[in-house]
Amino acid sequence: MDLDTWVSLGALLSVGAVLIGYMRASMRDLKDDINAARKEAKADNERLREEIAAEIGVLREHVDRGFARIDGRLDVLEQRTYDIKPTG
Repeated sequence: MDLDTWVSLGALLSVGAVLIGYMRASMRDLKDDINAARKEAKADNERLREEIAAEIGVLREHVDRGFARIDGRLDVLEQRTYDIKPTG
């Protein structure tokens, strides 16, 4: 092999080493970005859970009041049923 072949081979190896280094640095940056996004998503999920829990609490109070009203009306209706005297 002559000198030009060795120079070309050395240049190719150098370019390959640079590309490998660039790819590793890019992967490291990507991992860092993914970790930041994961932390943000966890914080958003926790905030949404708290909001949903609060909304469920409000809805539960509303529903409980509605059922209490229905129970009261059913008690009155049941009492009226017993007050009806059969004729005939």
